[in-house]
Parts: sequence; C-alpha cells; structure tokens
Amino acid sequence: MSESLVTMVFTDLVSSTAIKLKLPGSDITESNRIYRDTILLPHRGRVEDTIAAYGGRKVETIGDAFFLVFGSPVQALQWAIAIQLSHINDPIPTPLGPLQVTIGMHTGNPLPDGDKFIGHEVDYTARVATLASAGQILLSEVTEVLVRLSHSGGFGIHRHSDRNLKGIGSVPIFEVLYNNKQPQPLKDNLKSQELKNIQETVSVVQTALATKMQTVNPISSISPEIRKKLETSLAVIIGPIAKILVEQILEQASTPEDLVQRLLVHVPESSRNHFKEQTKIIFKK
Repeated sequence: MSESLVTMVFTDLVSSTAIKLKLPGSDITESNRIYRDTILLPHRGRVEDTIAAYGGRKVETIGDAFFLVFGSPVQALQWAIAIQLSHINDPIPTPLGPLQVTIGMHTGNPLPDGDKFIGHEVDYTARVATLASAGQILLSEVTEVLVRLSHSGGFGIHRHSDRNLKGIGSVPIFEVLYNNKQPQPLKDNLKSQELKNIQETVSVVQTALATKMQTVNPISSISPEIRKKLETSLAVIIGPIAKILVEQILEQASTPEDLVQRLLVHVPESSRNHFKEQTKIIFKK
C-alpha cells in the first residue's frame, strides 16, 4: 500500500463510559474486565480481522478508538460500511442496547512518524470523526470527491452544512447513506458546557428583548471605550453574543461591581477568574 496518499479513518464507540457504569461487577476493576471481554475485544476483533482484506492497516489503538489507514478511499469506505453492517446484523449487546460505532475519514498526505503519522491531515481526520453520531460514516470533502469520481455504488452521500473545525476552518462534511439510512444530525462540535452557557445567554438576551427593559441607571452611561473593552474581553470567552449581552446587562446593573457579577453568570467557571482580572484592569481597580 502506497502511503504517500492515504485515507485515514478514526473509529470510536458510542457511550462507552456510560456502558461501563451500567455493567455488573463487585468493583470498577471487575466492571472494566467485563467491558473488555464482552464488548471491547469482540469489537476489536471485527476491526482487526477485516482491515487487511480492504487494503488497510491499523496505525494505533487509542482506548476504544482505532486509527486506520487505507490505500484507497473507496476501500476505506467499503470497509466502514461492512463494519457498521456487522454491528447491525450481528449486534454486540450492552446494558444500553446494541453497541454502536462512529467513523470519520479524510484523504491526504500525512507526515510519517515511524509506523505512525502526525500532522495537519491527521488532525483533520480526527476533527471530522468527532462530529459523527451513532452509526454514522462521515467524509471530508477530499474523500467525498474521490469516492464520487470512482462511480462506486451501493450507497448514497449527503452533504451537511459547513462546520468550523478547530485548526482547520470552515469545511463541508459529508455523510454516507448505507442500508437505507437517512441523513442524521451531526454531533455538535461545541463542548456540552460551552453549548449550555450559550443557550443560557441566549435565553437571557431573548427575555430582556421581549420585555424591552427601559430602566435608566448610571452604569448604563459608561464610556464607549470601557464598553468596547468589556465586549472584547467577554467575546474571547463566549463569542459574538457578548456585545448583545453587555448591552442588555448594562440596562440592569447599578454599579460596576454589579455589572461584573451579572456578566460572570454567563462565563464558564474555568474562565471566571481570568475575566474578573480583566474587568479590574478595564475599570482600573
């Protein structure tokens, strides 16, 4: 297999942590042993016993996940479909139902590092894979083009909206439709806590806009320069919605201290101390 241009594949198991917590066992060691013997190893066997037949090889096993490479994007996709079908037709039981797998792939020229690979192309593949939900096979744009040009049959391809991948940028994501599957939503690539913070912030802003609060107080007249610095500092943490949030909370707060405390509610706990220090500088305290 020529490894100058390869199709990289990352696989992972769905809800593995939750599955382990539901398994019987007198202690965590026993539960982990049951997970390994009855769930993880049977899955690993399916992967390792089939990749060579599709022109692939295992690069690395990372916990429940695999990093694989194939000489052909079509063969990589054929293997991925075969693995997903094996879990549908011959499911591995777990306390949460049949074991499910996520798969993401990208084609490129990763930098060899002994028997492994490193670099931007590997990161790209990993980012694509993190968007996959249970049973999904996701492709990068490069892989999708190569598969489409091969005129292979037996599956469909659905284009999802562009996603912003860390360190990559905004790129299209493609889902393989096999076994009469319909397109499924992608997993959100925001961390759950970040998403929760944004949702709470949006709720506050929507409530404020709906009630059209008109309260006038001294803090609402702070200088444009200070307001801009607050918006910029907050935007680094929670994004563009910071501008609207500052505007609305300025109408509610009575003092700089009150303003900071109200803003802190919408800042992730891990960033609160940093934001407090920033506000001290902004208000020159």
